[in-house]
Amino acid sequence: NNSKRVFKKDIENLDKANLVIAYLTMPEIDAGTAFEIGYAYSKNIKIIGVLDDLRFFNEEQLNLMIEKSVEIVKNLDELKKELRSYVKFP
Repeated sequence: NNSKRVFKKDIENLDKANLVIAYLTMPEIDAGTAFEIGYAYSKNIKIIGVLDDLRFFNEEQLNLMIEKSVEIVKNLDELKKELRSYVKFP
């Protein structure tokens, strides 16, 4: 079954990851993305969420569980800065 194969591969790749970047700008967070964030968080994998729509920057910008488990950046420049602080270059 193709859906079982996709699910299994997604989990395998998450298990290999040490960083997850999630695009969060949308009316509601995709259920699959929310699952991947929760799974990564449970495995102590760093998660960076890109939330680049200014309409969401208030006290209730995200679901509480997502907001507390993800390092939020507001644009690609902030994402680059966060990645540079995370990845050590020679």
